[in-house]
Amino acid sequence: MKKPFVERRKTHRVEARVPIQLEQREEQYRGEIIPAESANLSEGGVYCQVGKYLPPLTKVAITLLLPAFGGKRSAAREIKAEAVVVRSLPEKEGRKVLGYRIACAFTTIGEEDRGFVREYIIWRLLAGMGS
Repeated sequence: MKKPFVERRKTHRVEARVPIQLEQREEQYRGEIIPAESANLSEGGVYCQVGKYLPPLTKVAITLLLPAFGGKRSAAREIKAEAVVVRSLPEKEGRKVLGYRIACAFTTIGEEDRGFVREYIIWRLLAGMGS
């Protein structure tokens, strides 16, 4: 018998394509910058595409640029957080790996930045309801 699906996420997730910069925190790669683009975002983390393999449990610093939204937020905002890679899956075309989809869970994010992310997610959810 198939078990019912149980959602484990504690926060809402929305599709969001925003530029991201990852900086490795592991000793042997410290300071290496990896450009990325998000696929979705939540208060708890981000799912994104990168050009190199980052194994699970890799520590990274994340900088993402959220666009201006709604009437209240008239300027883009840079969000900074510390995170850990929790999933890393190759994107393949035939036998060739084109990149990796990684999920990063925030381990440290300022309350003001977390609030901004929360407002952005709520705005995106409400905007989607009108479609």
